[in-house]
Amino acid sequence: MSSIIREHGGDYGLQKVFGTLGSILFGPLAGLVIDLGSKVVGTEDYSFAFYLYFGLRAAAAMVMLKLSLTFRRGERKVLTNAWAVLHNLDVISYLVAFFVLGVLWGYLENYLFWHLSDLGVKKIMMGVSLGAAALIGLPLSLFSKRLLQFFGHNWIVLMALIVYVIRLTTYSVTLNPHIIVALECLKPLSHSLIMISVFNFIMSVTPKEITPTMNSIFGAAYFGVGRGLGGLIGGFLMENYGTLPTFKSFAVMAGVATFLYSLVTFWIKIRNRVSYSEVPLRNTLPT
Repeated sequence: MSSIIREHGGDYGLQKVFGTLGSILFGPLAGLVIDLGSKVVGTEDYSFAFYLYFGLRAAAAMVMLKLSLTFRRGERKVLTNAWAVLHNLDVISYLVAFFVLGVLWGYLENYLFWHLSDLGVKKIMMGVSLGAAALIGLPLSLFSKRLLQFFGHNWIVLMALIVYVIRLTTYSVTLNPHIIVALECLKPLSHSLIMISVFNFIMSVTPKEITPTMNSIFGAAYFGVGRGLGGLIGGFLMENYGTLPTFKSFAVMAGVATFLYSLVTFWIKIRNRVSYSEVPLRNTLPT
């Protein structure tokens, strides 16, 4: 998708709008399907949601078969160029922060709704919370370009980390499901907006030929290793120490990451200001 959008000069935020609309519609629908299906079967049954998921995946796959990627030309020095980009401290710090965000997201993605289920929240209510979060994320996607220009990529990452601190800290001190569900409305600030930020960040620091490679590296850090570690560490801590202490542990992790990334970001800005004080500003990122 990134290569297609970059080739045609599209706006990734506007593309995310369609995915957001899907979340608004199918989040509550999935919860409703689970609740109604469970009533029909007589026990809690998620199979109907899986059938819906498979049908939507199959439809998406059929559409993807029509996409043309013939505009891309091969790149012979992929690893060399990728290493040149990753050698930049700003890129490395952004990648590490994105990885930490993946760990935090992976934990909540795996265990938050499980926790809500233990508190007696109905599946349709969980779906409504997803839809409400997606609805709030809609204007963020529409105006993401202006938000990125105003705040910058670094502040978007810091905002996402701070949101995780707020959410996880609150989850660690309350068993009120209404408060927990309400805080789900902050999710777009720590997930949807950061996705758009990362995509635009990668486009700004990489040559066109290795954009898919960098997308894969960042995607693996977030969706692969980060999410997997979040689930693994979270499961271990919950098994041995309980749910609320685990939320508190991840809140501390988010707080430490926020502090360290703030230090690195300010140090980079100060260093660049000193380095370019006597020469014209120019793009120092590798191309």
